[in-house]
Amino acid sequence: EMNNQREVKQYYILEDLLNTALKNNQNVYIILPPATNYYKDPLPTSDIIFKDFYEVVSKYPNCKVINLYDSNEFELEDFSDGDHLSSEGKEKLIPIVKKYIESSIEKDKEVCDVK
Repeated sequence: EMNNQREVKQYYILEDLLNTALKNNQNVYIILPPATNYYKDPLPTSDIIFKDFYEVVSKYPNCKVINLYDSNEFELEDFSDGDHLSSEGKEKLIPIVKKYIESSIEKDKEVCDVK
């Protein structure tokens, strides 16, 4: 299978990690970081980009996804380039991630989408 012109082969690594964590009764939090429209515009929509990823992680109740990819919480000034946060952006990210991890622990959410 091809993903943005590259063959996808790395999911076995993720599944190995999630299986190990599950056997050890541990949760895994995966952050899909925010990106600017300059970065996202030439790409397929996020539901297409992350479709296979969500199919994999949905099999693991110990995996929690914090999806910030399409978040409106971040502005262009929060980035140092198209998909890397600046120092200010990182400072903005920390409390958002903390809030959703705490929320996930309390409510046992599988996906926390920040729009």
